[in-house]
Amino acid sequence: MKKVLVLAIVVSVMWISSAEVGAVDYYVSPSGSDSDPGTSEQPFETIQKAADVVVAGDTVIVKDGVYTDTDQDGHVVELRADGNAANWITFKAEHHGGAIIDGLENGTHHNVVGWFLYYASYIKLENFDVTNCRTGIYFRSSHDIDVYRCIMHDIGRERIWPTCPVDSDGPYAGTTGTGDSYNIMQDSCLLYNIGRGHRTDCCIPDYKYDHGIYIVGTNYTVKNCIIYNMYSGQAVKVAPAVYGGEGFNTIVTNCVFAHDANDGFERGCYDWGVGHIWMINSNEDVLVQNNVFYNPPGNYSMKSASWANLSKVIYRNNVGSGELCKIAPKSYGEIIASNNIVSLPLDAFGMTDPENNDFTLTSSATYLIDEGIAEDVPDYDYAGTPRPYGNGYDIGAYEFEGVAPSLIDQTGWSLLYVDSEETSHGAGESGAAVNSFDGDPDTIWHTEWYLSDPPHPHEIQIDLGGFYDICGFRQLPRQGEYPNGMIKDYEFYVSNNTDDWGTAVASGTFVGDQTEKTVSFDCKLGRCVRLIALSEVNDGPWTSMAELNVLVVQPDTDINNDGKVNIEDFAVMATWWNDDGGCVEPDWCGGADFDMSGTVDMLDFTYFAENWLRQVD
Repeated sequence: MKKVLVLAIVVSVMWISSAEVGAVDYYVSPSGSDSDPGTSEQPFETIQKAADVVVAGDTVIVKDGVYTDTDQDGHVVELRADGNAANWITFKAEHHGGAIIDGLENGTHHNVVGWFLYYASYIKLENFDVTNCRTGIYFRSSHDIDVYRCIMHDIGRERIWPTCPVDSDGPYAGTTGTGDSYNIMQDSCLLYNIGRGHRTDCCIPDYKYDHGIYIVGTNYTVKNCIIYNMYSGQAVKVAPAVYGGEGFNTIVTNCVFAHDANDGFERGCYDWGVGHIWMINSNEDVLVQNNVFYNPPGNYSMKSASWANLSKVIYRNNVGSGELCKIAPKSYGEIIASNNIVSLPLDAFGMTDPENNDFTLTSSATYLIDEGIAEDVPDYDYAGTPRPYGNGYDIGAYEFEGVAPSLIDQTGWSLLYVDSEETSHGAGESGAAVNSFDGDPDTIWHTEWYLSDPPHPHEIQIDLGGFYDICGFRQLPRQGEYPNGMIKDYEFYVSNNTDDWGTAVASGTFVGDQTEKTVSFDCKLGRCVRLIALSEVNDGPWTSMAELNVLVVQPDTDINNDGKVNIEDFAVMATWWNDDGGCVEPDWCGGADFDMSGTVDMLDFTYFAENWLRQVD
């Protein structure tokens, strides 16, 4: 018995020692040498050298620089190593985007793969910039792979055919693999400018394989990714059964998809898809949620092939500028779509500068902020900000870190003035002004038209029933068959009363369609709003509107910053009320001068009191 016990102890010690010895940090630098030991002071020269020696638990830290296919084997890095669930192997660029995996220096660069994982497992790739390769990352017969914060761009861009070829050698993808791979994660990655250029007189079916992420295999998750400018294929292609995989558990969540470069290629020469996400073959348990589809190709966010068999596809809480999705009639099982916003105007997304690929959120991103579903979502965003930051999970790759405007309840609003309303026709109140804030999109305010046609301008004034920090409004044009009265040019005002409206806080021209229009402006304190319609989309004399909503920022009435809204905050207001020194920025009397007028007056106190009642603990 003693011998067995001693043997068990020896084996345990040997196992622990082996694990400790295996946990090595290797370093790689362009200035190093593969004959060196790979330490921080004497790093390897190539990532391939580190890939040849790593074992479970090891970490490889790659210094800034450019790394190429120096041995001309068609891969910048070929990795055939295995970690385990407790001891992953990590390859990490020391600085985000600093270590560049570049296939361009190879004479046959269009056939170079950046990372080739062959029978590899429990691998983490982090912070790398992969460019000028045929494929950025290729998984073959591999599992449990995490790709985090990697940048893949200009993949396959150098292969532009001078004449129409007999055949082609796709795919050219950001990432792809084989169907026997599983448990693949792509997290917080940036992919852009992917796919070959085209001649418009060529019909090359294999170009359809040039995707951002070509999903094959089982248990594949894409989260917090930003993908734009796909020159040939889609941002994401879901084809889990292409190489014999089962195709279960594909998740695409909290991503941003944008633009379609396409190089003028004619897509109609064969049956394949348009849209940011394209599904083929047999797919089961596909979850697509909390994504932004900005300017999708073919006007569809997601589409399936005519031969695809789909089962239990859930498409929820996505926001797109195009149509929702087009699912093939051959599909079977559950196809569930819920809480999606479609056909949103491009200027209503509220992202910082999406045309120049800045997809961070501004305070006007009211369709995205706090509108995401809370199930199966990442704990952080593309930038590492914890989710949720505010009152809920945001849609897209970013969380908004400021104070977001929200809609206020129309209950309690009252009509102050309207210059014209049609009340003498049909049901008697068919065009009444109060219809514009009754919460019913099927009723409208319409100016007179039955007995007279008073000309523009037309206006409506509303008392919101309390003081608010007003930062924007939404205007829903009349729905249905007739466009009469849809507002073209407008002005919008905010005031404390109707005696002095001051200058307009917003003015402009609405797009002439039936989508809801969102207008944001610098917040202004007030309880009364005024919308003036200066013209109509078809130059008619009328004005109509289905719904008007107001966006406000809820104030923080915790004036003394003790984490509570209580009676003590009133004492602070009273202190500033008796102060004759005046309020100046950036302090504004400790935040008590809500309207930043330079003094704490009755307007500030009224505003504070009303909102204090809403927030009191």
